[in-house]
Amino acid sequence: MNKISVFATIVGLAVAACAAQTTGPAVTPPPPDPIQKAQRKNANNNNKPTPIGPTAAQATAFIEKAEQELLGLWIAAERSSWVKSTYISYDTALLAAKAHEALMA
Repeated sequence: MNKISVFATIVGLAVAACAAQTTGPAVTPPPPDPIQKAQRKNANNNNKPTPIGPTAAQATAFIEKAEQELLGLWIAAERSSWVKSTYISYDTALLAAKAHEALMA
């Protein structure tokens, strides 16, 4: 066999293998849009508004709680960094590392 016929055989086998593996749909449909789904539900519900996500009060409470937690972690990390810089030892470096790890988590 010459080089061209070997190449043609390999290409033919590759095409046949690819054709045999494409049994499902080529493109999956996108997931339904939650906003459109809520709008359709409102249309069937006498146009009563359906809340999507948290309310403004819930969002504000979440942000305030997160800021308080972050402030506490930040203060602890900075205090441990000051102690590590002032009293240089393995223990103070470990304390500072753990405080910064908690801050980043």
